[in-house]
Amino acid sequence: RVSKNENVAIVLNNSIDFVVSFFSVVNVGVSAPLNPNYTEAEFSFYFKDLNPKIIISNFEENHPAILCAKKNNVKVIKIENFSFVETFKNRKKTAIKTKTSNTNDIALILHTSGTTSKPKMVPLSHKNLISSAQNIGKTLKLSTKDKNIILMPSFHIHGIVASILAPLVSGGKIVILPKFNALSFFKSLEKHSPTWFTGVPTMLQAILDRASRNSKIISKSKLRFIRSSSASLPTSILVEIEKVFKVPVIESYGMTEASHQMTSNLLPPKKRKVGSVGVSTGINVKTVDDKFKKLKVGQVGEILIKGNSILKKYIASKEINKNSFISGWFRTGDLGYFDKDGYLYISGRIKEIINRGGEKI
Repeated sequence: RVSKNENVAIVLNNSIDFVVSFFSVVNVGVSAPLNPNYTEAEFSFYFKDLNPKIIISNFEENHPAILCAKKNNVKVIKIENFSFVETFKNRKKTAIKTKTSNTNDIALILHTSGTTSKPKMVPLSHKNLISSAQNIGKTLKLSTKDKNIILMPSFHIHGIVASILAPLVSGGKIVILPKFNALSFFKSLEKHSPTWFTGVPTMLQAILDRASRNSKIISKSKLRFIRSSSASLPTSILVEIEKVFKVPVIESYGMTEASHQMTSNLLPPKKRKVGSVGVSTGINVKTVDDKFKKLKVGQVGEILIKGNSILKKYIASKEINKNSFISGWFRTGDLGYFDKDGYLYISGRIKEIINRGGEKI
């Protein structure tokens, strides 16, 4: 049995197994999804940090996560293929009483590399996640008529909040695809007829590279927009995608500590500005100088954020938390400026990091 303060490591590829496991865990404890491609040494580091009570997986005994769990005496719950109908039909009628979580409890822990050598643990509450999912839903005008295909990995904040939570909170449908594959993307587009999808620029570039060979599928698609986040989208790709798919590309700005989205461009007829990451969406965003004084339009400074989707503090030292917050505002470490319409432009980092496909290194 898992209590609300205990961590459960989930090591699964994109699948219905992941979604069911994630929601089951956050209902009673803390979900800690990990990249299935980690090495045993990497799993060892994350297990030491998280101290998980159990690990949920469906990999074979020789998988690094399973090997690491056994070495650390962590119980493994292995998910086997099963029928939902049979499972519910044959279940026992006796229910186990458990204490469910409330909005202020921690629902999710993810690690972020940031600009330091040691990844920091980011604890996000139910309130953080729900708030962010609702903000994304409002920004994209998601409804019960919408359906998205999941391209992002489920151990990534972008994948969890934008691909899974936002559409479900809005009453829409999600199609869970395996790991992203540009070759099979167009088959999925044809088969499932999604109204939107979200990804990182490297994915969009790969899709664009194969678009000319799939023009018939594109012409019949029911997409109403395409979303890009987690890394800067080159203007040339944005323009070309809009030309090929004939739908708007909505670029947004997010980070793990903000439960993903902070700002976003808007759907037509409202403005979307090429090169900008849009306007603030449900949270407060400002730019400040090195003395933390708020800057005027056009002046470059550090981007600070505040709102219901922002973490309260890292699971880290007092010094790290002290340096990460100022008067209740979280310091993103990003540099940028606002234009006269309130659209934000990112111009760099206080300390440079490598961003590979949305993964911070």
